Amino acid sequence: MIEAEYWDEESNDWELTEPAYTGKCITELPAPSFSATAGNSHSITLKWKASLDCDGYQIYQSKSPNGPYSLLKTIKTYNDDDIWWDDDYDLNKSYTIKNLTLGKTYYYKIQPYITFWGNNFDGNLSGYRSAQVTINGTKVKSASSNKVKTNTITWAKNNEA
Repeated sequence: MIEAEYWDEESNDWELTEPAYTGKCITELPAPSFSATAGNSHSITLKWKASLDCDGYQIYQSKSPNGPYSLLKTIKTYNDDDIWWDDDYDLNKSYTIKNLTLGKTYYYKIQPYITFWGNNFDGNLSGYRSAQVTINGTKVKSASSNKVKTNTITWAKNNEA
C-alpha cells in the first residue's frame, strides 16, 4: 500500500492520501540501453547512462539468453552523500564482473527501480546483452625480416595462453 504525505493549505497541516497499491511504478521507468564488452582477462564490463528518475538498477546474469537470470548486483543511481540536483552529476554508470570462466558467453539484463517509503518498485526489464570472456592479448616486442621468405616475430609471454 502506498500513502503520500502532502501539505494541505486549507487545514495548514500535513495530510495523507488514500492508500493505493499499483504493483508497479507509478511513472513507468524505461529499461536502460546498455553495452556488455569483454574487458581485461576473465571480466565483462556493463555500461549505461543512468536516469535520475530512478533510485538504482538491478543487474541480472545468465549463462543462456533464455535464462534463468539471477540477480547479480544492485547499484544505486546516486549515493546518499551525492548532491543529485547538481548539473555536473555523472550519470555514466559501469559495473565490471570479474573472475568469469574463460571462453564462456554470459548474458545480462538491467532493470531500473524506485524506492518509495521503503518499498521497491521495478521498472521495465531490458533486453539481454552478451559478451564472451577472453584473455589478454599478447604484445609483439619486435618483428623483422632478415632473410628471404623468413620472418621473425618476438612477443611477450602470456601466462594465460
